[in-house]
Amino acid sequence: MGTTGITNKHYYTISQGRIRRKGKKGDEGVMMREKVTVNGKGTGEYTYEYLFKNIYGMLKGIRLDDHPEYGTFLVLEMEDVFEIFEVQLREKSAYGRAIMSKLPNLDLNKEVKFQPYNFIGNDNKRKIGCRIEQDGTVIYPYYIKKEEDNSLTYIKGYPNFKIGKDSVWDQDEWNKYLIDIHKFLRLEMKRIMIPKFKNSSGLTQQDQKTDVQTNNTDVPSPPTAPDEYEENDAIPF
Repeated sequence: MGTTGITNKHYYTISQGRIRRKGKKGDEGVMMREKVTVNGKGTGEYTYEYLFKNIYGMLKGIRLDDHPEYGTFLVLEMEDVFEIFEVQLREKSAYGRAIMSKLPNLDLNKEVKFQPYNFIGNDNKRKIGCRIEQDGTVIYPYYIKKEEDNSLTYIKGYPNFKIGKDSVWDQDEWNKYLIDIHKFLRLEMKRIMIPKFKNSSGLTQQDQKTDVQTNNTDVPSPPTAPDEYEENDAIPF
């Protein structure tokens, strides 16, 4: 990922808008972070990490790892000239949705750069996601179609919803919609992405037992999240 002379395998996470790698207290350049519970609450314990704005290399595999306490994590198996590494993030997160929705548009013969973000936009709402680039070109979601009037619609079976695009959902409705999205994207990983990697360990056993079902109905842009909605993107360890 642009580090010179490193040959050991490293493990990175995506959390709070940054790429993170564990370090040790006293190491040059490490930052201290309070550990959190699965619900994002502080524990009073601290970990030490190196922080990076982005990470890049060749994508060599994808898998979903189940953790008995913390849930499912999307793992990107990557390498470059000097390093073999894995990038781990919450599957059920804005980062997970952003990355999984764009992966089918990647050219796997080219280096890919992942740059997560987490900031407050001009509309005073939090923006969480991950910018992906290849050859300096931004990679857009596989499931979005740009219309002649520049509006966007979801395609290729991306989950539909029942109310107008300008409606504001309450927290329960929003959570249900996100669950539908993650179920869909998980199955799409199995249908489209996993078969492209001969050596990838792939999806969870439960996913391997599930038949893929999609439809080709175009759907409008998603509804607005409730004003109080702020997704917990912290890694709980």
